Amino acid sequence: MKIKKAEISGFGRWSQQTFDFSDGFQAIVGQNESGKSTLRAFIIGVLFGFPTKKGQNNVYDPKDGSKYGGSLVITVSQNDYKITRISRTQSELTITDMSSQIVIEHPEEWLSQQLLPLTRASFDDIFNFSQRDLAQIAQLKPIELQKLLLNIGAVGSTSWLDVANDVAKQSDKQFAQRSTGKRPLNLATRRYEKNSEALHDKNDAVADYVNGQSDIKLQQKALNKKQSQILDLSKKMQDLQYLMQQYTLYKKAMALKETLTSETTLVSDEDIDEVRRLAIMTETSQKSLQNLNEEKQQQSTKIKQAPYDQSTIANLEVENHHLQNLEKERAVLINEVDGIRSNFKIEVPKLLTDSEKDALSEKDYGLIIIIVAVLFGAVMYFIFKPALILAALIAGLGYFFLKQHRDKQSKIRQRYGMLSITEINTAQSDIRRMLQKEQQISELDASIDATRDTLVNKLEPITNFLNIVVRPDDLEMTMSQLMHSNDQWQLRLQNNELLFAQRQQQILTEIQKMQSSLLEYSTAKQAIFKKYQVQDSESLMALKQQATAQLRKNQRFNDMMQQIKPEMMEQLQQIDSITDLQEQLDNVEKEYNQAQQAAFTKQAQLSDLQAQQQQRTSSDQFLALQQELANEQTMLNDQFGEYLAERLTVDWINRALQAASQNRFPKMQKIATQYFTRLTQNNYIDIQFVKDDLSLVQKYGHKFGVSELSTGTQEQLYVALRLALSQVIADIVSVPLLIDDGFVNFDDDRRAIMLDILQEIAQQQQIFYFTTAFSEPHVKQMIAL
Repeated sequence: MKIKKAEISGFGRWSQQTFDFSDGFQAIVGQNESGKSTLRAFIIGVLFGFPTKKGQNNVYDPKDGSKYGGSLVITVSQNDYKITRISRTQSELTITDMSSQIVIEHPEEWLSQQLLPLTRASFDDIFNFSQRDLAQIAQLKPIELQKLLLNIGAVGSTSWLDVANDVAKQSDKQFAQRSTGKRPLNLATRRYEKNSEALHDKNDAVADYVNGQSDIKLQQKALNKKQSQILDLSKKMQDLQYLMQQYTLYKKAMALKETLTSETTLVSDEDIDEVRRLAIMTETSQKSLQNLNEEKQQQSTKIKQAPYDQSTIANLEVENHHLQNLEKERAVLINEVDGIRSNFKIEVPKLLTDSEKDALSEKDYGLIIIIVAVLFGAVMYFIFKPALILAALIAGLGYFFLKQHRDKQSKIRQRYGMLSITEINTAQSDIRRMLQKEQQISELDASIDATRDTLVNKLEPITNFLNIVVRPDDLEMTMSQLMHSNDQWQLRLQNNELLFAQRQQQILTEIQKMQSSLLEYSTAKQAIFKKYQVQDSESLMALKQQATAQLRKNQRFNDMMQQIKPEMMEQLQQIDSITDLQEQLDNVEKEYNQAQQAAFTKQAQLSDLQAQQQQRTSSDQFLALQQELANEQTMLNDQFGEYLAERLTVDWINRALQAASQNRFPKMQKIATQYFTRLTQNNYIDIQFVKDDLSLVQKYGHKFGVSELSTGTQEQLYVALRLALSQVIADIVSVPLLIDDGFVNFDDDRRAIMLDILQEIAQQQQIFYFTTAFSEPHVKQMIAL
């Protein structure tokens, strides 16, 4: 949990006040009575509930009647919540999720859950301490200090130690072994022993009884006189203590009075407000003037210039017309090619090769050879029959040539759709003409594509400017849209130029007005500066702050003087130093202790006389004395039983706290040793914890008990253990540390080391450090009250 902001509606001296806090180390600096403790009490009050009037606690009622309470903005699990607690007697708690603005339904349960397992008491035991807590260490006896340090690991140990000490003191007041003092059980025991002896030696009881009564009266009178003296001394002690308080306040008031000045120039709030208003108006006017000058310079750039001129449009029209002519010429050629293709029933064949032309034009030599062979065979049949074989061979050769020649012609005719040879020869000129047309179409296609690409490239800058889509497949439509958009653009351009001229004139007029206003504001401010004899706003504000600070000092001085009784002023002025008062108080306390001891002695003597007198009874009272002795025996048995129970209670509390501390102390030991070593500048290097004993090891190996340390070193040990405990339990609960002027007894070097340690811890855990003086230049997060 980290606290980001405090918004105080009314709490003590604070009203309608807001404080923004750092999420790490936050120093809050102010003199006495500046409101540091009030701010600390407000933070604790919002988290755990505001104080009540029980035990005469300061409830911090608002001094100006503001509504009691306020709010804290905290961060839990990377989410911000606003905790608002209003009113003290019937406190109203509201918690709002800042991210969603949802109000928590059960705020008390939610807040308790976030703080678990902390209560107000355990929070004070671990995360909240002041110089008063450390000052109590010096007042503890050695054994009490050692118990406190050994049991610091047990949350709430301080309260339990107080209970144990109270019970031990109560039991010590009842009885002490080997004591002849005035403790009731000791007295009762001696009285019982005396009464027991009186039963055995009754001599001259009546005469002794009469004399005893006289002695008792004299002793009672002396005791009354001594008690009256004790009351007078007690009253004198109280008067001296009050006088010391008044003298301390008087010295502070006199020291403050020396800082007051007789002459203070008061700066009226109206003039401050007027200077601020004029500064705002000047800044606003200067910004407006700057904007107008920039607009004046940039106004011309707002008229968008076309990336072309009208001659470009005309050239594009010529090129588009040329493209259309090429496309028309191509269409004519395509129609001619289609006319040639229509003459063929099949796909237009290829041109005849030379060999194919020869095949079509050659005579049918195979047929001639066959005819010759037949004629030759017919002649030889009659002349020489064996020659028929030669005629058959010649006829076969002729058939072979005939078949080969006709196969070639058949293939050519099939390719030409079985046209006749004459038709095939006639078609050669058409095919050749079609191929020429196709070549022309191909050349036109290349020219058209090149012309179209060139035209499209020239059109793109213009169409992009006019926001027209180029259609390469319909450039005629594109050109039509371009012409229309260009005409509209020319009209808009003329209109914009007219508006530009009008705006330029308007800007010049406004600039003149702004310059006039700036001169008026400057003159008005200079008049106020001249009134208070200052040069600028900063000097005026410094004069205002100086006057305000002087008024606060005057008010504070008056408040102090009102707390000093007028009848004591002359007495206070005659006192040389508080040391004299302290010596007087010490002497009176010494006299008071002596008188009290004397009264205790006389009380014991009176008790002895009364006990003796009770034994001086007549014989007829023997039975009554015997019965009384029996009653005393019964009472002693009961009182000794209560005494033993109280002693066992003290022992049980000490053992329980030590057991609780031992569970957490090993984890604390390592961290606390590091802090203690640094705080003592390596003079002590180890903290040893063995059973019920705590020892400090010096760098040379010497061991010291807690009681052997100086007051400042004892406080440093206590702080080291307490800071270590807050980190050991961080996995259970992590809340900010609140430290109120906790290191007064530290020397400058150890105090600087302590602040370095706190800033290291503040990287993980938020720390609020309330102090009267703080001079750490590298610490930026500081609030001056």
